Amino acid sequence: MDTQQAHSTTSQKGVFDTNFFFKDTSFNFETLRAVGFAVDNGADLNEVLLTVAAIPEGDEEAWMKEWKATADRIYERGKYSFEHGDKISAREAFLRASAYYRSAEFYRRKDPIYDSHVPELFGLSREAFVKAGKLLDGPFEEISIPYGKDKLPGYLLLVDDSGKPRPTLIYTNGFDSTTEEGYYVIGAAALRRGFNVILYDGPGTGRMIREKKVPFRPDWEAVLGPVMDYAETLPEVDKSKIVLFGYSMGGYLCARTAAFDHRPAAIVLDDGMTSFFATYPPLPKFLVDWIKAGFDEQAIPVLEWMKKDDTYTRWALQNGVWVFGTSNEPEYIRKSEQFALTTEDMHNIKSPALILEGENDLVFKGQASELASELKAPYKHVVMKNADGAGEHCHMGAMRLLHQTIFDWLHTTMGIDSNASH
Repeated sequence: MDTQQAHSTTSQKGVFDTNFFFKDTSFNFETLRAVGFAVDNGADLNEVLLTVAAIPEGDEEAWMKEWKATADRIYERGKYSFEHGDKISAREAFLRASAYYRSAEFYRRKDPIYDSHVPELFGLSREAFVKAGKLLDGPFEEISIPYGKDKLPGYLLLVDDSGKPRPTLIYTNGFDSTTEEGYYVIGAAALRRGFNVILYDGPGTGRMIREKKVPFRPDWEAVLGPVMDYAETLPEVDKSKIVLFGYSMGGYLCARTAAFDHRPAAIVLDDGMTSFFATYPPLPKFLVDWIKAGFDEQAIPVLEWMKKDDTYTRWALQNGVWVFGTSNEPEYIRKSEQFALTTEDMHNIKSPALILEGENDLVFKGQASELASELKAPYKHVVMKNADGAGEHCHMGAMRLLHQTIFDWLHTTMGIDSNASH
């Protein structure tokens, strides 16, 4: 219905290289991800630059060590500020420390179930985030959402304590994100604009995979349905203005939910995708064919060869085995085929959709356009441009432009007067 290129803020033309920090593609992207969160107190520029300057190319042990050292230092400064009555500085330091601990944990994927660094670093990230949350200007609460016989852990962040029903944004993690990260991705930006925020750990993410060992499931309406049920019990939530925001693989999870549950007033897919199959990492066709046919003995040596000198491929395969709950990498890749929208699914989406796409995102290349072409619901498809530094996957490093794009659309689509949102 509406496809556009995001308005470029520069007249430059040509190829834009964002490999500022490392030649290693994965290390560079994760550094861009970390520094981009400076917008909402998830980083300070020189803290990031000094940290990565001490990390050799592709050295995952050094990556953990240096990020943890930075996080420890900033966390202690947060404690000092808190003890001396400066709650704003404490909050800002705890937010940065939480984000840095997340970065430190990121590459611990060789044996995440038994690697003691995984619960330690994740726990420190969560602890720092909760300390910061309790110092936010608006109400902050740790929550447990009924989910069958289980509970989904999460956070409720309100604009204020007025009790006024407000538009509410529900954030859904991607393949490797944490719920705490959701604050920097979209939560803080939403609160500033008068939206309440719910952050939650679904299967395969956060505490659900680390503490309960519950992997991803493709029928995400069975997860987000209960989260929306919970939201509708809160007097502060305007039930007619619930927004689903999907981060990375969360773009599939939210679109899948909206195909089966028509309650959302809008869905924001950051980015739009139709299938997760064999995308993390992208694999050559012959190898995908082998894996689909069950030729694991032939496939595994090729995967091992690919992992040897490629940080991204190694991390993606290891992370996939863990969060998808499989015993090996071919099994993970086969299971990922379940995470796809059918044409019927796309036709069944009723909620207005913002479909974002990164010009330089080759992993899901063409999928946002495919989704847009099949939707019957109102939509806007926006290609974020390299010329604005917004062309990477999930538009890392361009958070202000991302937020502007999202909330301009939400205010128009939902008929919200931004001047009266508070």
